[in-house]
Amino acid sequence: MTRVIIPFSTTVVLPFNINFQVNSTAINLKSNKFFRNKIFVKLKNYLLEISKDNHRNFIDTAKYHDYISNYLGPNNDVSFLETFIINSTKIKSKLKNELPLNRIINNADLSIGENELKVNGESILVNLLDPIIILNKVINLGYVVFRFSYFVERENTVLEESFNLEVIKKLSENPFFRYFKENNDKYLVNFKQGDLNFSFNLDEINKLIFATFYNDIEFYLKKPVLFYFGSIPFSQIPNDQFYKLLRIPPIKEDIGLNIEDRSKIIEERIKCINMDEGSIVLDYTKSQDGIKGVFNKYFPGFILALNQREVMMKVTRIISTLNSSDIERNRSRISEKLGSIRKLIHILQLKQIFYNLSNYNEISVYYKRLQESFNLERLLMDNKESIESIHGLIESENTLKDKNRDINIGLFVFIITMMEGLKVTIEIIEDKQTEHNIYKLIFGSLIIFIIIIVKWNSIITSILNIIDFDFLTKTSTKKVNNKK
Repeated sequence: MTRVIIPFSTTVVLPFNINFQVNSTAINLKSNKFFRNKIFVKLKNYLLEISKDNHRNFIDTAKYHDYISNYLGPNNDVSFLETFIINSTKIKSKLKNELPLNRIINNADLSIGENELKVNGESILVNLLDPIIILNKVINLGYVVFRFSYFVERENTVLEESFNLEVIKKLSENPFFRYFKENNDKYLVNFKQGDLNFSFNLDEINKLIFATFYNDIEFYLKKPVLFYFGSIPFSQIPNDQFYKLLRIPPIKEDIGLNIEDRSKIIEERIKCINMDEGSIVLDYTKSQDGIKGVFNKYFPGFILALNQREVMMKVTRIISTLNSSDIERNRSRISEKLGSIRKLIHILQLKQIFYNLSNYNEISVYYKRLQESFNLERLLMDNKESIESIHGLIESENTLKDKNRDINIGLFVFIITMMEGLKVTIEIIEDKQTEHNIYKLIFGSLIIFIIIIVKWNSIITSILNIIDFDFLTKTSTKKVNNKK
């Protein structure tokens, strides 16, 4: 009997916040930085200790522009997404029943869910590959990547198309990928070897990997984000199976979504289906690397687009922490916060949001459609417009305060000048030497007249500016309210 790999795989991505217990969405005004905090640095050093070759990437980006390796790769000073391939033999802690992690990883004796996957009486074996950790050092985010591959033991090494299609159907009916923390049998991985029979969920593996750092991170999504990929003809696969794969499957069968709008044929043998829950790519073009080549071809685009969505969502969460009462009462502090958020958005847009990855048409089209499905452009614009609107309102109110201050200073100077002019006038009148009085009086009166004209004009202009500014502010506020 030979173990034959099925040309269809599942990748589970679990986004997490770092250092969430001290409010990872808060803005540190003292350092004015979003960059690596102490927990991030310690976590990174720990992952370096338990990872494999620190200079080897888990993915081949040869089909992408050369600079993509500067965005997604092993530890270096350039990559904003640093990747770590976990070496399970270096994990000292064990699962319940004293089962070490290295007994599970890269072992095709696993099954998933409540019922064993079977097609035509043949058992589908599940293999869990080396876990991957990806850290975003700009905004303290991370991703755990679990990669599942499927095998079948048989003498005939050629898999029939009908067999592969039935595997996809069985996976679309299996709810295993719906949750990763639940202890219900539906969401557990099962390990069977000899007399040993043991079940666990994916979060228990997270606890082993992160060890003491587990309490410093937060998996803020209840459900995983999924990336399915394969080299299987798709013409015979009903769209509702694609839908159920990503909805894992829907709890209610009548959940409405036109999957036709999300299902696109990129080229004759390439199809993608993108939803908020994840993505499916089927590429039946000839590839020397088989299903691994499909993963290398599309996963970099997927994880980069997903990261762009998650960083924009984190900015949204940061904005949500702004206290509305502080905006009214403590404008200087809020203005400083808004300045920090604006700086963050510009850095993210510069380094992490881009629209061209590859000269391969299928990769470019897939990436573009993925960004559209994740509403990346809308998220970016909403964040920028929200910050600019609040910042503009605060700046306008500060400008009004400055104008009022200038008027008060002008009035004060005017009163002092008038008093001094009156003093000079009285001295001229009381002066006994009358031969120069007429000239002094004319000169003093001229000075007072000029001061009055200048100051009066300044006061009138300031008042008009205030009236005009107040009108513009109200008009702008109405426009913003109408837009909302």
